[in-house]
Amino acid sequence: MSFFSSALRSSFRLARRVVVLGGFLTALVLPLPSLAVQSPAGCNSNRMNISLVKDKTLVSPGDVITYTVTVSNVDSGSFIACDITNASIVFTYPAADGTDTGSTLTLASGASYPAGTPITTLATVPYTVAVNAGVTDVVAKVELDGDLNDAPSNHSTQIIKTLGTTVQPAATATPTPTPTPQVSLPRLPRTGSR
Repeated sequence: MSFFSSALRSSFRLARRVVVLGGFLTALVLPLPSLAVQSPAGCNSNRMNISLVKDKTLVSPGDVITYTVTVSNVDSGSFIACDITNASIVFTYPAADGTDTGSTLTLASGASYPAGTPITTLATVPYTVAVNAGVTDVVAKVELDGDLNDAPSNHSTQIIKTLGTTVQPAATATPTPTPTPQVSLPRLPRTGSR
C-alpha cells in the first residue's frame, strides 16, 4: 500500500506542477484586457464639446466661407468632466448638392482631451462655394469619435455637429438702360394778342 500511496502522491505533485505551469504559460500567451480606468477619479459627466462656426451667413457661388472648429472638455459645477482619449475629428465639406456629404479632412487622430481642456481652436477650414445650379443651402459637418474614460471600462462617445449657410444665385450684371433721347421741339414765335 505504501508503494501505491507514494506513487499516487508523486502523481498528484506532478499533476499540480503541470497545472501551475500550464496556468503560467496561459497567462504569458493570452493577451490581458486593456486597463481602462475612470479618469479623473470621481468624474461623472461627458462634457466634451466640439463647435463649428462660420464667418458668413449669406454667400454666392465662388465666395469663401471660413469654418472654425473648437473643442473643450470643462467641468460645470458638480458635473465633473471625464477624460476623452483616442479621439478622431473629421470635417466634411459641403457637396455640390449642398448636403454634408462632400470630401473629408481629418483634423485630429488619436487625440486626448483631458478634463479641464478649455475652449481651444482646433482648425480653421476655408471652403470655396461650388454648388450645382439651384442649390440654396450648403451644410458642413464636424464629427468626433473617441473613448470616454467614465468607468473601469471605457465607453465610446460620438459628437456630430452640422452648420448651414444660405446660397444666393450668382450676381448677374444688370444691363444699363439705354437713355431715351430727349426730343426738343422748336419753339414757335408767339403771335397774336394776349
